[in-house]
Amino acid sequence: MVATHEEGFGRVAVEALLCQTPVIVSNRGQLPNIVNKNVGMVIDVTPKNIADAINKLYKNKELLNKLKMNSRKLAVKKYSSINSEVHNYQ
Repeated sequence: MVATHEEGFGRVAVEALLCQTPVIVSNRGQLPNIVNKNVGMVIDVTPKNIADAINKLYKNKELLNKLKMNSRKLAVKKYSSINSEVHNYQ
């Protein structure tokens, strides 16, 4: 399976980061703008790459914990209601 469509904003990725859950995302659309190497992994979507990314995080608890610690910080800094236009106009 190869990704053939661009991804939208990726709200699910942001929600996962807010829950201190590192994410593995495709290198399509807006997802690479949300996720960086400090909070997850951006991959070219192939079955092998998906398996490799999961195994890397499964086998490297130190990396996984580092990504967890950074995830919420990034999501709050970039995507919390404090940064939303709705909040700024109230």
